[in-house]
Amino acid sequence: MTLLLLVYLHPYYGIRHDAALYLGQALLKLDPNNFSKDLFFAYGSQASFTIFPPLIAQLLVHFDASSVFMTLTAVGLLLFLAASASLLVKIFPAPQWYWGLLSLLILPSGYGGYGVFSYAEPFFTGRSIAEPLVLFSAAAYFSHRRWLASVLWLLAALLHPLQAIPLLLIWWCHQVYEDRRWLHLLWLPLVILTVAALGFSPVPNLTARYDAEWLAWIREPNKHVFLTSWETKNWANLTADVFLVSMLLLLSTGVLKAFSRAVLWATLVGFVVSLLLVDIFHFVLPTGLQLWRVQWVLHWLAMAGVPLLIYQQFQQGGFRSVRFWLLIGIIVMGSASPASGAAQLVVWLLIPLYLKWHWIAARIGAGFQRLMLVVIPVALGVLLIKHGFFVYGQVQKADGLREVIRPEFAILAYPLVAGALVGAGLYLYQRSARWRMALTALLIPALVVAAVQWDRRSQWTRYIELARYNPRLFGVELEPGAQVYWAGELVAPWLILHRPSYFNGSQAAGMLFNRGNAKETILREKNLSILEFQQNICELMNGVDKNSGSCQLDMNAVAAICKNAVGKLDYLVLNNKLNINPLGSWAIKGGLKGDTPITYNLYTCKDFH
Repeated sequence: MTLLLLVYLHPYYGIRHDAALYLGQALLKLDPNNFSKDLFFAYGSQASFTIFPPLIAQLLVHFDASSVFMTLTAVGLLLFLAASASLLVKIFPAPQWYWGLLSLLILPSGYGGYGVFSYAEPFFTGRSIAEPLVLFSAAAYFSHRRWLASVLWLLAALLHPLQAIPLLLIWWCHQVYEDRRWLHLLWLPLVILTVAALGFSPVPNLTARYDAEWLAWIREPNKHVFLTSWETKNWANLTADVFLVSMLLLLSTGVLKAFSRAVLWATLVGFVVSLLLVDIFHFVLPTGLQLWRVQWVLHWLAMAGVPLLIYQQFQQGGFRSVRFWLLIGIIVMGSASPASGAAQLVVWLLIPLYLKWHWIAARIGAGFQRLMLVVIPVALGVLLIKHGFFVYGQVQKADGLREVIRPEFAILAYPLVAGALVGAGLYLYQRSARWRMALTALLIPALVVAAVQWDRRSQWTRYIELARYNPRLFGVELEPGAQVYWAGELVAPWLILHRPSYFNGSQAAGMLFNRGNAKETILREKNLSILEFQQNICELMNGVDKNSGSCQLDMNAVAAICKNAVGKLDYLVLNNKLNINPLGSWAIKGGLKGDTPITYNLYTCKDFH
C-alpha cells in the first residue's frame, strides 16, 4: 500500500520548479564558456556550496536530461520512503510507525511561506537526496550510531546545506537538554562575529547587510524568506504543526519524546534567529541560510504523528468524543491542505477549544455538546463538497483536458478522502483473511496502473526535455554565449539551443545572494515588461480568433528592448510575429495535447539597431 500511495500521490510532471535551476547549474559545469553569461550565473551562484551540479553534469555526459531527472526523481521518492520508515521505526512503536508512514504519503507535505517548498517533491533537486540523508542521519543518531549519523549528515550538507542545517539545530537542542554545557557553543558565533568586525572574517561577507535598495528589490519575489511577509494562513499551518508535535511530546515517552522536544526547541531557535537577523537586521548570510526551513522536519514529524494522536484520542472517547472531532478538524484545517485560508485560520479557535474542552464541557449543557458533535463533521463535509465544486470548476475551465487536471486524482488525493479510504482498507485487511486476499488482489493492478500513469508530463514538456542540442534549429547557428530571450521558457534555450537565457522569472532565485544579480534582474524584468504585456494581449486575441497569427507585436517595443539591453540581449524567440522577416522559424505541434500548431520565430537585435 505504501508504494501505491507513493506512486499515485506523487506523479511526475517534468523538469520544473527548482529542478530547472539545478539543470542549469549542471550545464554550466559542462560548458562554462556558453552559460557563464546567463543571468542566473553571471554574478555567482549558490551552486558553489554544493557538490550536486558536477555530479549531475557527469550523468548528462552519458544520458539525456529527461531520463536523468525522471529517474532520479523516482530514486529520491523511494529513498524518502525508506528513510522515513527507518526513522519512524526508531521513534514510534509498532504498528504506529507504519500508520505514520502512510500518513506522510497522504497528508500535505508543504511547509513555509506561500507554498514554495515541500518534502518528497515530485521533481528532482538537491533536496530530493539530502532530505532522505537527513532522515537516515536522525535515525542513526537516535540509535546511538553517532559516527554514521555524522557521515550521513555531512553527505546531506554537501548536497543541500539548507536542508541539512535543521538537523544540526535539532542535534544541538537535544544535547543541550541532556547536558547544559552544550550551551557554551553559543560563544562560537559571538567570537566569529567579533573577529569579522575586526576585519578578519573567516567567511566572505559574513557581516554584510542588505542596503535599502537591494532589500526593496528582493522583498516581493522572495517573500517566503521574510517571516514578516508570510501570509496569515502560513502561520496557521505552523501553529498546527507546533500543536501536533507538542501533543506528541506530552503523550509519548523515550525516543519519540526526546525527538519531539528537540524539534520544537530547534523550531523556536530557527524562527527567532531568522526574525532577528533577517527581518529586523537584514543580514545577507542568515537570509540565505533560511533557518526557518527547520519547519520541514517539524511538519514531517507532525504529519507522521497524526495517526498515533488520533488513535489515542479515539481510545479515550471514540466517535462520540468532541475532542476527537476537534483534533480531526485541527489536522485537516491546519495542515497545508487545499482548504481555503479562512478554513485554515479556524485552527486558532479549535486548538484552545481542544486544550480546554474538559473545563468547557463542565460548564455547558449536554445539548451544546451534542451540537458540537454535529457541527465539526458537517464543517469537514462542507470542505469536501467545496473541494468537489472546485475540481468541477477546474475541469470545466480546462475543457476536460486530462493533461491539465484529472478529476479522479484531485478527489482521491484530497486528504479526507485518501485518509478515509486507507483507514477503511486497513480495518478490512485486519478483519479477516478473505478481505486480505481481496485487497491484495486489488492493490496489485492498482499499483501497475499508478506506475503506468506516474509520468504525467504534457506533450510539450516531453518534447522540450527530450530535445537534443540543435544549434541550427532555426536555420542559423547562434554564436557561442549569445543570450536568448525565449518567451515563457527557460529549459528550452538551455537544452535545445544550448545558449544562456536573457531572462526568465525563475532566474531571480539568485537575487538573495548577490546584489549584482538583484540589480540586473530588476533591470531586465522592467525592460521586458511591455513586451510581456503585449504577448498576453496577443494570447487572448489569438484564443478568441482561433488563429495563432492574428496578432502582431509592436516593432518599436522590441527595438526599445534591444536598445535598453545594452548588448546583453542577442536574440528573441517569439511565437507572435513582428513586421519584419525573422532569421528563421520553427513550426511544431505543441500545447498540452500536442496537437496545437505553434510557430516560433527567431529575431536578432542586430536588425533593430
